[in-house]
Amino acid sequence: MINLLPPQDKYALAQELRLRAVGVLFGVIGLCALLFLGFLAIVRISLSEQIHSYEALADSFAQDFAKESELASIVKETNRQLISVVGFYESQSFVTSVLDHISYALPSDMNVTHVTYEAPQERRLGKQVVQDPGKITIRGFAPTRALLVEFTERMNSDPFFQNVSFPPSNWASSVNVQFSMSSDLAP
Repeated sequence: MINLLPPQDKYALAQELRLRAVGVLFGVIGLCALLFLGFLAIVRISLSEQIHSYEALADSFAQDFAKESELASIVKETNRQLISVVGFYESQSFVTSVLDHISYALPSDMNVTHVTYEAPQERRLGKQVVQDPGKITIRGFAPTRALLVEFTERMNSDPFFQNVSFPPSNWASSVNVQFSMSSDLAP
């Protein structure tokens, strides 16, 4: 039947057929584009939710890290304080030992009125480290010169004290002696 149609009608039918094909093609392409845009919107929403979730997680980690940093600084400060306390107590034990030796050497009727203690120190001479001995200076009162002689003998016989020195002015009076002495401490 189509063969019987005049050429103008054939041409119009072919144009209509092409127009329908192009319309269907654009309709399918438009539908695909809408579906693709919908898919992209869903992906974008999903990704934005994940980004928001990861940002919240990163903020949580940052807060935890800040808390840990604060705790770490507190721990470091506490350790520094403990080290200084330990150093203080270590030096106190040596001072206690010095005072024990003095009290052992001191006769019971004598009194010590002043004690000066200089801790041992290290110093460098070029590449070599030299240990300076600690020093002690004592002032006090002895009722008699005989007690001062006894104290002098005990101090000289104690290996803890080295280079014990009593100035000559200690021996000027025989009673109510105000004395002083100095000594290096054994390393």
